[in-house]
Amino acid sequence: MKIQKKDRRACAAKASALKRLLGRGMPLEGSLNMSMRGGSEHWQLTDKVDGRSRTLYVPARHVAEVTASIELWRQVRQGLKELSAAAREAYANAFAGLRGGARGGRPKGAGGKGNGASASRAKSSRASRPASTRAGAQASPRRKCRTSRRR
Repeated sequence: MKIQKKDRRACAAKASALKRLLGRGMPLEGSLNMSMRGGSEHWQLTDKVDGRSRTLYVPARHVAEVTASIELWRQVRQGLKELSAAAREAYANAFAGLRGGARGGRPKGAGGKGNGASASRAKSSRASRPASTRAGAQASPRRKCRTSRRR
């Protein structure tokens, strides 16, 4: 597979931008929340680990530093999304040249969508289904719901 030079450059530019971002500090995932307790501000950093929330007390003098780290995390995450999009586009362009016979797939007319050749996707006729699944078959009696009764 041959990835074109322009696509490699786009990915390299996104990666170097991420390196510059990471050089500015420590990215920190989470959110910073302030609550009033006893007439004074208390700051907490909240994030999730294994589906459970956890909090960390943040002294007031470090709030600006933690806020900058959280913003850095957001920028890094956005940069990773952009890098992924550039890599996906590079692979899409590289794979576009492989369409047709060079890929080794089956020909277009041999069982593709829409031509009815696929037996596994064909619906069975009504007569071939058992009587218990037909629309005319009698359904089993329903049980009454106990929660709907008033006491």
